[in-house]
Amino acid sequence: METQTIAQQERAKNEAAQAAERQSQHEKAQENLRKIEQRAQEMHKESLQKHADRERQALQKREQDRQQTMRDQITQRERDRAADLRDRDRQKTEARKMEGQQQEARAAARAHAMAETRKALVQQRAQMQEKMQTQDGPAVDRMMSAGSVKGPTMRPGSETERGQVVMAVEMDHPGLTDTQKLIIRNQMGIQPGEGWQNRETDRKAVIREQTEINKQMRQERQEQMIRKAAEAHAHPTAAEQTRQADDRTRFAEDRQAQEEQDMWHKDHSHAPRARDDERENVMEKDDLEKGVNEK
Repeated sequence: METQTIAQQERAKNEAAQAAERQSQHEKAQENLRKIEQRAQEMHKESLQKHADRERQALQKREQDRQQTMRDQITQRERDRAADLRDRDRQKTEARKMEGQQQEARAAARAHAMAETRKALVQQRAQMQEKMQTQDGPAVDRMMSAGSVKGPTMRPGSETERGQVVMAVEMDHPGLTDTQKLIIRNQMGIQPGEGWQNRETDRKAVIREQTEINKQMRQERQEQMIRKAAEAHAHPTAAEQTRQADDRTRFAEDRQAQEEQDMWHKDHSHAPRARDDERENVMEKDDLEKGVNEK
């Protein structure tokens, strides 16, 4: 009986020890599980933190790259603008230099033409003086003043001779001098006839027609240049600016040439012709030569 009781007690102790051991193992397992879960949470947090750090670094790098790209673009635009300004300044300098060279060339050409003209006028004056000295005009004037009946300014003795003299005076015969014409007109009361009037009318009509044609051509060129300038005004390029400078130079040359031509027409619209008024032309050339000598 006692042996059975002892065995039961031993068995109960063993069961209690086993239960305690199982409880201890269970608690250890729970503790290990809790530690594992905690470690897993920590690792997850670390992973999330690392991912967040990587994302933040990537975002910062993208932002830095974008800012660097913007800075590079701004720097490149400034360089391009500076190069464009330098190119424009160079083109303006070249245009001014070319315009100066053209002006110098035109001035040299005008000076050369003026010198040649003066030289030709001096030679022509000498030739005309020599011709007038060899002509019989002064001799005829002297004969007429003495009452001679010879020469083209004679007092006509018949209607045929009178008609010839009248026709010579009306048609401005180049063989008659101004003094001879004046004497004949005073003696006979002759006035310039239809031949002189028709020549004057035709000459003035030709001058007016040429002036109108030049005016229309100048207006057409100006309108064409204005249209081209308006088309290229929005976005002018370097080549366009060079072309505009060339157009302005060409327009200035055309305007100067037109002004010189208008002045020439104005000066010659009422000027006496060389073949009609030799003496007056000689006086004008003498004055011009005198002015040249004074200069």
